[in-house]
Amino acid sequence: MARKSRKNVTVEKPVAQEKVWQAALYIRLSVEFNGNRGDSLETQRQIMEAYLALCPDIEIAEIYTDNGSSGRTFERAGFQKMLADIEAGKINCVVVKDLSRLGRNAIDSGFYLEKYFPLHQVRFISVNDQYDSETADSGSHMIVPLKNMVNEAYAADISRKVKAQQRQAMQEGQFVGGRPPYGYLKDPHNCHKLVVNPDTAPVVKKIFQWIADGTSVTEVAKRLNEAHVLTPGHYLASVGIIRNQKLMGAGDWQTRTLERILADEVYIGHKPNASTTRAMVVTILYRLEQSPVTGNVNFNDVASGTWYTEAVAWASSNGIVNGYGNGNFGPNDSITREQMATILHRYICQFSLKTCIFFAILLFWDFRDAANPHKTWLFGG
Repeated sequence: MARKSRKNVTVEKPVAQEKVWQAALYIRLSVEFNGNRGDSLETQRQIMEAYLALCPDIEIAEIYTDNGSSGRTFERAGFQKMLADIEAGKINCVVVKDLSRLGRNAIDSGFYLEKYFPLHQVRFISVNDQYDSETADSGSHMIVPLKNMVNEAYAADISRKVKAQQRQAMQEGQFVGGRPPYGYLKDPHNCHKLVVNPDTAPVVKKIFQWIADGTSVTEVAKRLNEAHVLTPGHYLASVGIIRNQKLMGAGDWQTRTLERILADEVYIGHKPNASTTRAMVVTILYRLEQSPVTGNVNFNDVASGTWYTEAVAWASSNGIVNGYGNGNFGPNDSITREQMATILHRYICQFSLKTCIFFAILLFWDFRDAANPHKTWLFGG
């Protein structure tokens, strides 16, 4: 039997399967976001999706977002969830718009880029920096730490500017904070101004009224729970301001919640973070005495018709205040401890103290501005 020639026989080689990367798109919007469209959540996503459209070996497995999170810390909900999925084997590629979106802490960023991702065999891509750990050369690896240091320096500079701006706002008595105190809303036209919340203001009024009547804090909490009044945390959740279960609380009114409300000076009309003035103190005492009829004011710097005019005239005529001796009272000057002690001593000697100073303060809402909408809602003025 003749042999068959094998010269023309084609041997098929096995085709190597190309690895498909399961990518996580990581998006972070900074707390210092200034409205620049290039850094918005949607823009970051579009940039990464456009880049990956040209990479057939990469599939988008999940998108992780941290909205309003500082780049100086990596304790972010979205980032931590991504790490959990990496360790679970669901993700082996991380894509960001640029290195600053990963973080602005050079040491921690370096840890993830040089230690954590390589240890878990995770490919890292920074689109705008044209960096891909799968193809990067030694020069690219040297540039990345330098960029991380620049990003950290930028974050530190922004932080200093933001803090300086906040300090200035606080000195001017503006509200500086994430969420308004219970009973208030942020003015929709000015986030640094508080307005009365019609939903929760009646609850605050009732709390202070019960306390002023001698009800214990424990009994107040019991009454609120029996009436099924939403706690501050659950109210904020009901209107969509908070979504984190831990921030909502258990759902029952606690004595410590009430104590925080009772100790917050915003409920006595003080501007948030503002100093107590001399006019404020004499007005508290004047209203404690049921706002008696007064005579003329004898100070050059106290004009007629202001919210404190009658209070200053009353305090002066009763020897509670004498002014500075140069014809001025200084109504808007911050009161010192010595001045406060002197005024209270003269008041106690002149009048019978009906109740402790704590309740005297609590009983009066806003004594700063006659046109302020807060003035009458706590106890009717």
